Amino acid sequence: MTGFHHNRISTYVVDSLNRDFFGNGLNSEKYPSVGYRLRYDGRDINLYTMEGKLIEFNMTYDGAIQGNGPDKWFTSLYYGQHYRLGKKWSTELIGKGVKTLHFGNPSYSHSSSLGGVDFIRGYEYYLLKGQDYVYGKSSLRYRLIKKPIPLKKWFGFKDVAFRLFLSINNDIGIIKEHHFLEQNALSGEFLWGKGIGLDLVMWDSRAIQIEYSINHFGEKGLFLHLKLFN
Repeated sequence: MTGFHHNRISTYVVDSLNRDFFGNGLNSEKYPSVGYRLRYDGRDINLYTMEGKLIEFNMTYDGAIQGNGPDKWFTSLYYGQHYRLGKKWSTELIGKGVKTLHFGNPSYSHSSSLGGVDFIRGYEYYLLKGQDYVYGKSSLRYRLIKKPIPLKKWFGFKDVAFRLFLSINNDIGIIKEHHFLEQNALSGEFLWGKGIGLDLVMWDSRAIQIEYSINHFGEKGLFLHLKLFN
């Protein structure tokens, strides 16, 4: 994987909000990116897997041109294992770790994040940034419904495959920030989120997850996630 990036931000961000957003008070950066990915996919389907495993290793260098860029080496390892426990029961076990090996020009924007795809349930409202993190996620699932939506009968379109699952979820993780501790109060804290959810899976390629989760502060919330191919 290769690429080239040219990013700019307003001078207001540097002068008034965060001088280290790009590092060294810069409001623009240009840098190449080179990466290597090794992936093994032995799942029965790539969204809402019922059985099989996925292993993925990444090594990436985001460079710097004349000091204008992150100059960052980082690596990640993902492991996902799925077991079918019966006709309607299944479980998902996921672990991932990210390690920054070198960060020559520390910048806030290039720190890793526990958010987006790599979120921990119950912490969706928190910005969790750092150079290194590790997490484990587990879900026990029960299929409530497996029945196509009859669009052909109603509208003349192709029927939509539809499955509805009840899930019991439990996530743990930790993230470490080495440069911007003031902006990352949860650096080094043990994170634990748990709860239940309803997962609506359509076309075997899209899922809507409605989850009620609790974090280690005792904060509760109802969260909506959209999941595509993984």
